[in-house]
Amino acid sequence: GGALRSDESGWICAQRRPGRTFGWIHSRYSNGAIDIPDYLVLADDDTYLDMVQVQQITEHERKYQQDRPIAWAGCAFEENDVCPWTIPYGGFSTILNKAAVQQLVQPIYCKEDHKEGSIEKNNIRNESNNDTRNSKKHSRLVCDSLRKNRIGELAIFEDGISVMELFYRYAAIQDFCM
Repeated sequence: GGALRSDESGWICAQRRPGRTFGWIHSRYSNGAIDIPDYLVLADDDTYLDMVQVQQITEHERKYQQDRPIAWAGCAFEENDVCPWTIPYGGFSTILNKAAVQQLVQPIYCKEDHKEGSIEKNNIRNESNNDTRNSKKHSRLVCDSLRKNRIGELAIFEDGISVMELFYRYAAIQDFCM
């Protein structure tokens, strides 16, 4: 774990790059045409990574975490009145495992009248009932957070977009955190 920072929402508002990066990632991996890598590293151009340590962490994750979605980062914004989710960030970079990227690019459906079968049909490579249950649980958690509408995200959200797409759209609005 890294340091938790919950009092610096102004800093994140100045950062459009993560949202743009998430948009690019979504465009690359959401349709299944390109395989999602085992790990995706989001880092600034001046970030130094100790690859031996990264390899140790990822080997441990493979052994003990059983393909759970995981994001590692130097710092994290905890969920609060401004940030609707805990968001890993930091100059130490952010490392997402394959399960995390899969979860972040899958479509989210929040409308009560949406047919459950469509969720299963549209999720990326759901290969088992366990994957479908995890997908539904993820969608439910995201929808619960979206309904709080803490930063005006409901005005941008459309049924069927992914979390990464939502980040991208939010970062692209004209008055982003102004």
